[in-house]
Amino acid sequence: MKILFLTASYGTGHVTANKWTQQALVKSHPEVDTLIVDFLKDKDYSQSGSIFNRFYNWSMEMPIIWDKIFDLSNSFLAHFYFKNIFARLYHSFYRLFKKEKPDLFVTTHPYWNFIIENYKNRFKEHSKCVTIVTDSTAIHRTWITSGVDYYIVADEESRTAMKVLGVDEGKLFVAGFPVNPELGEPFDKESFLTKLGMETGIPTVLVVVGLGDVKKFIKIVHTLGKQVSFNFQIIVITGKYRTVYRTLNKRGYLVRTKILGWTNRMADFLRASDIVISKGGGAIVMETLAAGKPIIIPVFTPGQERGNAKLIMKYGLGYAGTALSEVFRYTYNLLSLPQRLTDLQNHVRRFSKPDAAKNIAEFIYKIR
Repeated sequence: MKILFLTASYGTGHVTANKWTQQALVKSHPEVDTLIVDFLKDKDYSQSGSIFNRFYNWSMEMPIIWDKIFDLSNSFLAHFYFKNIFARLYHSFYRLFKKEKPDLFVTTHPYWNFIIENYKNRFKEHSKCVTIVTDSTAIHRTWITSGVDYYIVADEESRTAMKVLGVDEGKLFVAGFPVNPELGEPFDKESFLTKLGMETGIPTVLVVVGLGDVKKFIKIVHTLGKQVSFNFQIIVITGKYRTVYRTLNKRGYLVRTKILGWTNRMADFLRASDIVISKGGGAIVMETLAAGKPIIIPVFTPGQERGNAKLIMKYGLGYAGTALSEVFRYTYNLLSLPQRLTDLQNHVRRFSKPDAAKNIAEFIYKIR
């Protein structure tokens, strides 16, 4: 049996959903042959993919522009373009499909859905296609094509949104967002913090810098680092933002603060934290919830991240708002009331789905 896992590295949500689902499937069913293909890394389109990715990153840092792009691409006209023009341009993918002869496609980015639809119609192929929708609540119209047999969504709100867009209920499966399964496993928090040179027994605020208004994260760390009214500590993950890393490391803090760059141990940092402050991207939001930690979202771009912010506020899983005064008020309130923080963490755990990747993998295996 051969399954192609198709993604596109715009941000991290599409790639991580693809990665953890593929790994869960291979772990449970090692006899299945899988291949991961990234739309932006195909050698025949690497130059255009690089241009698309740079434009995407730039627009995500300009919320007003990204909002316009999101709405424009969410129109019927854009859907017509993707279906009738875009899908016909990528001939190397059709050659790849003919070579690999997959029994099943699994997609985590909507571009692939149009390519697969055209491939099925053009070559009279009947391989099934399962799409893992990485948007939550605010679902983009481009996810929906006739070439998809099943859609996997994160929550009931997303299921409802898909039905409004015309998807038959029989094609919808609610399973959560596929994340690192370690997020739901036991973890020695005290040992991890000690090795980092941090204290144990006090709240840890984890700040994860992401694509968007990075200057706002700098302000947040600077302000929290001077707040001596509460007994807590701060860990900052700056990721690929080296300038942010250098800027924050030059400053002095009255609160114990650890500034780190890129890490491949995000699951450990999330489990070691008590409160997470991050952008509203699908991957980090769902990973935080899977770890059972409340999230505060001071930065979310218009478009699909609005759905994540709406989800957090609707179910009381943290706070989402761009006003820093409210972000600090909410954070200080949790730090000043330890029982409230504990109660909130317990509430988030009831909502978390750390086994989503495993459940999705089993669904894929059964319908192959």
